[in-house]
Amino acid sequence: MASEKTIEKYQIFVLAYVNTFNATQAAISAGYSKKTAYSQGNRLLKNDEVKSLLDEQIKKLRERMSDDASKIYAMLWNQLKMVDEKIVKHDEAQAAINLLEQQLIPVNVSMSKKEADKAVIKRKADEIDGRRNRELKREYLDQMRNLDCEMVVVKYDKKKIYAQMAQYKMYLLDPFAWEKILTMRATILRDLLDRAGYKTTDKLEVQMDAGVTIIDDIEMMPDG
Repeated sequence: MASEKTIEKYQIFVLAYVNTFNATQAAISAGYSKKTAYSQGNRLLKNDEVKSLLDEQIKKLRERMSDDASKIYAMLWNQLKMVDEKIVKHDEAQAAINLLEQQLIPVNVSMSKKEADKAVIKRKADEIDGRRNRELKREYLDQMRNLDCEMVVVKYDKKKIYAQMAQYKMYLLDPFAWEKILTMRATILRDLLDRAGYKTTDKLEVQMDAGVTIIDDIEMMPDG
């Protein structure tokens, strides 16, 4: 049975070895001389007590690696989810803006017509001598006031549509950001599939829950 001091050196050697997988450097860390570190390292790897300690540390290392892999998977899926949410919001915002632009067309037409009608009525009112044809002059002026009231309503409708468009534009991605986010999405997918044991060949078509399809120049085939 090795002494307590020797066991302590074994433990230091094992901890150093699982960090570097270099027996010589691990032996130096454990206090062995640099001259004999190479031979001592090889000898220690064959020692039963060292092998037992090493098996225990390797098991812990595998558990840590497994935990780290799970964390990385979770992080990548969260990143992919956030990217897809941005893409979906962009698409929804663009669709909403397109619809609002269609709604804006009749509003603009109505405003233009009312302005043209007012200009015609004003011209007619200006041509009338108010002293000789007071009633017709008043009628034209009333028509102009009514048109002014109607245009106030139309202007309010326009302002409301533009305010809605401004809200949706917050979610729009410019061409540079759009290209960047698609590249990011493809990179995350490749990382996820690589970690899942897939290899690339020619083409890839992926459909995510968010409803966004990305087609890239790779095809994923499971290893083995």
